[in-house]
Amino acid sequence: MNFNNLYISQEAYEILKDIAKWAKFLAIVVFVLLGLSALCILTMGILITSMNSYAVASHNMMYHPGIFSWMHAIFMLITFLIYFIPTYFLYKFAVNLKRSLTNNSTMELTKALNFLRKHYSFIGVLTVIMITILLISVVMMFFSMFAIL
Repeated sequence: MNFNNLYISQEAYEILKDIAKWAKFLAIVVFVLLGLSALCILTMGILITSMNSYAVASHNMMYHPGIFSWMHAIFMLITFLIYFIPTYFLYKFAVNLKRSLTNNSTMELTKALNFLRKHYSFIGVLTVIMITILLISVVMMFFSMFAIL
């Protein structure tokens, strides 16, 4: 096959331009929301730390909040990374697609499509993992129901 003769129509060019614009917009919105989430997590961490200090100082410790704080921080970090990685791929797709259309560059278009592939591959693997966790949870729920009876 000869791949050097791929041409796109003006309509396809406009559609790709529109795709690049919306992909970049969505990626930036998610980056902003991730930044706000990080700020909220930081604020919550400061509040939990100050509550821990107060509980220790007043000898009013009905629970040990330190372990919960660390587990919560690790969970939030993992969640942050899960959202950041595909968003980064989407952003790089948008930037490279716009650059390829501006410069009429096949190499930039290839980079853009590679980032789009990475984005969808990550989302696909994440979907499989989430479905697996859901199925395991349902099976465990049924086993626990029968164990009670």
